[in-house]
Amino acid sequence: LLTNLEQSRRTIDREKEEISAYRRELEKLKNETAARQEKLDAQRDRILEEATLTACSVPMEIMETCCEAIDVIKTFADKGSRLAVSDAGCGAACCKAALMSASLNVFINTKSMKNREKAEELNDKANGMLDQYCALADEIFAAVRANF
Repeated sequence: LLTNLEQSRRTIDREKEEISAYRRELEKLKNETAARQEKLDAQRDRILEEATLTACSVPMEIMETCCEAIDVIKTFADKGSRLAVSDAGCGAACCKAALMSASLNVFINTKSMKNREKAEELNDKANGMLDQYCALADEIFAAVRANF
């Protein structure tokens, strides 16, 4: 009986050691998994930030193109044919609408950016274009309309 009891005790001790070893391995696995998840989270955040910045680039280009077009339309309205001056008014109105619409896409994207400095830089640029060129488009439209 004593031998069986000692044998059972040794078996229990070995099982305790195995359980302890298993728990240590499980803890290492948890730590490795957490470290991998942190790396994945960092990569995901970086990729999302880059994608959001890229998503801002197209509407910013549209805004810049609209501003260039409004400058050309201003020249056309001032120096172009009086028979086609209404086209300048239409162009100014359309470019202003496109400018405003594109700005909304910029603003929705910059709102989610983690790099607030870059987001504010883009917002400032978009707001500057809106302030300057919406006013110019309105001026062109009013001047053309005044001719009728």
